[in-house]
Amino acid sequence: MDERAVSQLVGLIIVLAIESTVVASALYVTSVYVDSRVKQLGVLQAQGVVNSVANAVTEVAAVGRLFPNMTYSQIISIPVKIGNRCYYLELTTNAVYANSTDGSIEVNSTTYKVEDLDLGGRVFVSSEEVEVVYENGGVILRQTRG
Repeated sequence: MDERAVSQLVGLIIVLAIESTVVASALYVTSVYVDSRVKQLGVLQAQGVVNSVANAVTEVAAVGRLFPNMTYSQIISIPVKIGNRCYYLELTTNAVYANSTDGSIEVNSTTYKVEDLDLGGRVFVSSEEVEVVYENGGVILRQTRG
């Protein structure tokens, strides 16, 4: 009788070990799948953000070329996080970049016909708005005030 009880106890322990392994595997696979979907959503959000900023840069540059002695700005509404990740925007001579701070999302959009202007600016997004400004012959990307 004692050997049978020991066998049943060992069998129960093995069954519990197998069940916990299956549950842990299912949780891991689910979390990886959810994270990949959230990242895909973040890439789509980031592409929308850089396209909006690139359009604003083109528009601000066009106004600046017509009225070179004035300051003109455009405020763009953006999400605070993309794909549940913090990110920054960067404006260079030929592109606008949105990169998550953990490096998992990297997206860019080209700026059209503005290479002759001085372009620049990096914003670590902490509010729902950024500002694209034409002043002194250049275009700057900056965080909105207030």
